[in-house]
Amino acid sequence: MNALPWNEQPYFAALDWARAHHDVVIIDRLGQIKEATRFDHTAEGWQSFQSLARRYPHLPVAVETSHGTVVEQLFAAGVTVYPINPKAAERYRERHAPSGVKDDQRDA
Repeated sequence: MNALPWNEQPYFAALDWARAHHDVVIIDRLGQIKEATRFDHTAEGWQSFQSLARRYPHLPVAVETSHGTVVEQLFAAGVTVYPINPKAAERYRERHAPSGVKDDQRDA
């Protein structure tokens, strides 16, 4: 559970998930990227994510799903999960990448 009110949160993260790998971007409250990384969808990959998340206590993570293995792994990492409606994420992509080019880091 996130112990900090939203407006006092120093860092935010988003995770773009796929079958074989995941991209995570962590930003500070000013929108500056602090970390951007990709990890494999393996036990070792999730361990590396947990190590990363420990450096950012009470980290809120937005993800484009509300169930499944990815969400279970996020909870196991001790982060606060904010599910995002896939349609909202799609509209964001349309505004920021009108060409339709897929970019995992931008999606995160």
